[in-house]
Amino acid sequence: MFRRRGGSRKAGVGAIIVQSPMAAPPTFRDARPHDYDAYVRLFPELGVPDALPTRERFEAEIAPTAIVAETTEVMGLAYHRTVGQTGYLHQLIVAPAARGAGVGLELMRRAAARMVDASCTRIQLATKPDNHTALALYRSAGLEVQYRVWSLGLTWEAAARLPVGAATSREATAADDAEIERAARLISGLVAQRRAMPHRVLLVTERGARITGFAVFDPTFPGAAPFYAEAVEDAAALLRAMRSRARPEDADVSVMVERDASLVEALRAHGAHTKLEVVRLEGPLPLTR
Repeated sequence: MFRRRGGSRKAGVGAIIVQSPMAAPPTFRDARPHDYDAYVRLFPELGVPDALPTRERFEAEIAPTAIVAETTEVMGLAYHRTVGQTGYLHQLIVAPAARGAGVGLELMRRAAARMVDASCTRIQLATKPDNHTALALYRSAGLEVQYRVWSLGLTWEAAARLPVGAATSREATAADDAEIERAARLISGLVAQRRAMPHRVLLVTERGARITGFAVFDPTFPGAAPFYAEAVEDAAALLRAMRSRARPEDADVSVMVERDASLVEALRAHGAHTKLEVVRLEGPLPLTR
């Protein structure tokens, strides 16, 4: 994600950075665990409502695949993951002093090159739908908008008021992976990857013998990404299962819904609010620029 800040305009996800270039060009290297303090400094530039990842999460999940741009201090960071033949550019952050110097584009190129080295043939990333400058850049690199993604927040109290139906919930097993990925339109291998990540609880809902909902819940966030529900009753069953595994001190939760505007509207009607809305872009690797 590129960030932009100019005048009084607030930064937005996927923004292109336009400002004075740096006095000296940066060097690029792999991120290290001790870069967490620099990450804390850079994180607000993302302009997202998410809580700052803990040092533990940075060291375990972000640093192993992140690239940093550095002069006398860290000036930018790109963090990606790969699933099968698809690479996900999750975060792309550039410090204000490095804007306009091509640091963000170079970080993106380097992350994409690593995806190619990992046998990826596709790249995905996200930006705000009204960030036309970023969209133009990504399209020039061969990416196109595929669908929308919403990050919703709601209290556990509101979640408890969702209408209850016949859906039942349980923890997902590896035997469910293929059916989950078909139902939720997920890339093959993503469910197994999420299962291997720390703190994650994988939940499904069923009606009859058919999986009708899926959530990867992280109680330390707290939130679920992705969050797929065929109907509101499936969302209710997932949220009840998540609540039983949540920390007692947390009063609310976030869920990330992909593609399904009708589910988003239904959850909003029962007290959810939109924290962030982005578009997911995808394109071929290697990049065209």
